Amino acid sequence: MRHVVGIAGTAKNTGKTTTLQAVARHLRAEGRSVFLTSIGYDGEDLDNLTGLPKPKVTVDEGDRVATALPLFEVASARFTGLTFTGANCALGPVYSGCAVTPGKVVVAGPASTQDVATILSTVPSDCVALLDGALSRLAPMSLATEIVIATGAARNEDPHYLARELAGIACVMSLPGLAGAGTTAIRVPGGLFAEGSEKVLTALLETQVIPRGLPASGPALRVAIEGPVNPNLLMNVLRSVERMSLRFSFVASHPVDLLLSGDHTVWPTVFAEAAKGGHGLFVRRPASLLGFTVSPYVPRFDPRGGGYSAHILPARPFLEAVRAGVSVNCTDIVLEGPDILESWLRSLTFALVPVNV
Repeated sequence: MRHVVGIAGTAKNTGKTTTLQAVARHLRAEGRSVFLTSIGYDGEDLDNLTGLPKPKVTVDEGDRVATALPLFEVASARFTGLTFTGANCALGPVYSGCAVTPGKVVVAGPASTQDVATILSTVPSDCVALLDGALSRLAPMSLATEIVIATGAARNEDPHYLARELAGIACVMSLPGLAGAGTTAIRVPGGLFAEGSEKVLTALLETQVIPRGLPASGPALRVAIEGPVNPNLLMNVLRSVERMSLRFSFVASHPVDLLLSGDHTVWPTVFAEAAKGGHGLFVRRPASLLGFTVSPYVPRFDPRGGGYSAHILPARPFLEAVRAGVSVNCTDIVLEGPDILESWLRSLTFALVPVNV
């Protein structure tokens, strides 16, 4: 089994790169080989929106990196064995190479799941892949086997709202796999649960279910969903099918598909509505949420000066307020150090991933 650890940010400036660096340092210290790649563009000197300095992506000797070919030329780290991955991004063909000196590098990659999968297929068997990406372009994160989510004040300065959002994300990430989900397959076309109306979806279920004359006491009917799922739309569908007196098992491809559309704070209510009606929510490919890193950093625009400045909310109260509303692991790796984050990573089973000695 090859581990792909996704580092996903819920917004810009939520500490994603800082989290990525901490994960990479721990893996190196444990003797693991590291392969870095990105869904977007990370490691630049200045934020392209705020103009404020950003943490750099640094590599050690022996790390492998997949990035746009022109970015190898401007990296302070030196690389050898550059090889085309078979994928392209906005900055050109994506190559992978092995660092022969430590230094900085900008990591850029494609936004499509298929292209990211192509890059990940080139990861050597002795490497743990680190996949960097923002929530706004999260779809390829469905390729991750484990996910750490970076969030914070730059997402929302209200820690109580932030806690509700993280609770919704945690619910989605805890969805079980398909086993025992049902027997009768109904396939919903891609994207309809994100863009269609509940009337269209309910009519689709009725036309495929009612003619079969299935008894209410029978097994749950499996509804295979392709593509994104909007929580409000699913809620309305659950309420619409109450009159059908049937139980459904709604099965998405991956938890990430439920995080691409709509308000994440709604998900706990959706789960409660499904349970009330005897319905189930499942995914075909579960993923493990290791935890959330929480940053008190927030850039604010100064209309008088015409630019952004960096602000730090009181770190301990902000973190504790978020923790109070979430039952999943949370830490601020600047405030508390990397120990808590590292404990999540130590929980992984690397038995099938060779260790460099």
